[in-house]
Amino acid sequence: VRFRTGNIVRLAAGGRCQCGRELLSLAVTENGVVLRRADMLVKVRGVLLDPAAVGRAVRGVPECGEGFQLTIDRVGQLDEVTVTAETRLRLDSARRAEVARRLEESLRRALSLRVNVRLVELGALALDGNKMKRVLDRRREEQDDAVRTNRG
Repeated sequence: VRFRTGNIVRLAAGGRCQCGRELLSLAVTENGVVLRRADMLVKVRGVLLDPAAVGRAVRGVPECGEGFQLTIDRVGQLDEVTVTAETRLRLDSARRAEVARRLEESLRRALSLRVNVRLVELGALALDGNKMKRVLDRRREEQDDAVRTNRG
């Protein structure tokens, strides 16, 4: 048994296995046994934000592609979240505003948090090697800049 792996799992309901075993077992989901990783969660305004939930909300809007990026900034005393999502189609400004509104609403329902939405063309998000950096948490950078400024 390994502890402190950072995996978030769910125990399977029910008691005894068909083979007669009575040990605890883990529930299997569409992602396998692991629901998500604890180190991927980000706390914003007292809410734990799961990038996987953002991905599901983005994929739930047909005009959006797979690519998205979550940016967290400190504005004054508040944290501001911006989701930048790639769109599959070239959209005129009216259609772009409608898609952004639907995505904002989908994200608000999924995250219980109001976020800003920015739509970009497919392929516009930067890749880090072969992987896209999903979360950019710039709160620490801004805090470090403020400390450097105050020290003179």
